Amino acid sequence: MVPAVMTPALIPALSIMFVVMEPAAIFSAMIAPSEERIYQSLYRPYCKKWVYYDSMINHRVYQMYKMFPPATVNNKAICISGVGSNKEFSAIITDTLPDVQLQSNGQCFAFYRYEENDSKDTLYLTHENITDQTLKRFKDAFPSEKVDKEDVFYYIYGILHSPDYKEKYQANLQKTLPRIPLVQQFREFSKVGRDLSHWHLKYEEVVPYSVDEVVTGTPDYRVQKMKFGQKKDKSKIIYNNTITLEGIPEKAYEYQVNERSAIEWIMDQYQVKTDKASGIVQDPNEYSDDPRYILDLLKRIITVSLKTCEIMESMPPLEEIDTEDKS
Repeated sequence: MVPAVMTPALIPALSIMFVVMEPAAIFSAMIAPSEERIYQSLYRPYCKKWVYYDSMINHRVYQMYKMFPPATVNNKAICISGVGSNKEFSAIITDTLPDVQLQSNGQCFAFYRYEENDSKDTLYLTHENITDQTLKRFKDAFPSEKVDKEDVFYYIYGILHSPDYKEKYQANLQKTLPRIPLVQQFREFSKVGRDLSHWHLKYEEVVPYSVDEVVTGTPDYRVQKMKFGQKKDKSKIIYNNTITLEGIPEKAYEYQVNERSAIEWIMDQYQVKTDKASGIVQDPNEYSDDPRYILDLLKRIITVSLKTCEIMESMPPLEEIDTEDKS
């Protein structure tokens, strides 16, 4: 869910004046807000926000318009830690516009890219980013398997979560983009990638983890700032003055994205904050009409974290069959 107060229906009818400052020029312009420029964005892991996305007012949009153009299109992108990041490598999949710091200096690789089409039949031409040459290489390597491009995409997502892979190529992953090896267990890794993508994309729909919800007095589901129990006891999260979650498995904190556990991303992002410069209050309690949304989201992310750890621990060893020209 994303803030209801920023839904397209509530976009102001006023023009926006902005000033762009570049080394070579300073200019101002007026634009009329457009509903199609309002995007749902994955701002931080498992934390969505609305963004007004327009190259006229967003600095450095790069290739994102080709991944998520201003129209209703389906796409998925694997977002990884960028080259030179000082944080441990990680990957997360998204089906919405990613923020550049979703991952540290992040880079994203989408399944599709879209090209504007002059034809009236369709707004965009759709291209698959996995080339026919790459698909042929996989088919040649696994002649007994029925392989398509989606299989390859999810295989890559599975490989990027392999503990063996991250340990073996730890130094390289901080210096260069990942190289994807061919391994004997193609089908297993492709299935792992599909399973992980399900949990990571559908996190708002999974069953909340069954932890003890200790209530004092009348429960209030509004959050100000969550915190751990006494002496940083992570088995307890004090949601507010009336609700405390107890019995959170230590294992759940092992699943980390961008060098922080998924649970702690929720705790960090879902708190009331006031911007010092503008005085604008960011209140996550307005993100949904469901008063339990944030509390249940926290419990759902515990489920996602435990399932991710379970899947990663069940991965087969990395048995490479091609040691040359990995791409």
